[in-house]
Amino acid sequence: MFDTILENPLVQQGLGYGVVAWDLAMGWLLSPAAWSQFGLLIVAWFAAVYVSKFTSRKALGLLTPKPEAVNIIAKSRRFVMLFLPLLLPLFAYMFTAIGEQVTQSIFGASGVIAFGKRVFLFVAARILVR
Repeated sequence: MFDTILENPLVQQGLGYGVVAWDLAMGWLLSPAAWSQFGLLIVAWFAAVYVSKFTSRKALGLLTPKPEAVNIIAKSRRFVMLFLPLLLPLFAYMFTAIGEQVTQSIFGASGVIAFGKRVFLFVAARILVR
């Protein structure tokens, strides 16, 4: 019974993809370049948190109109304030892109950090949808 399941072409294709994913994961876990990229992702995230908090505070001070203001400029400022939560993933993406260039020049590979950039874009998309 188990042999007939393993003979299925769809199962064989899935197992092939699983082996490729396993090899990629093991390559990342055993590579010093990958560990440095993981470290850079963490540093980029914490730097983005710090910079976005600082920038958000300053931007809120500049963009917040008086409560009684109803003119077009006040409405525009309130609209721009809706996008302030996007600063965190965008700064993270920017810092990660810088880290990607550094690791590419040092190690010649930047697969882990490129994956991290995609995760930060996914976070930005989720924030935008909310």
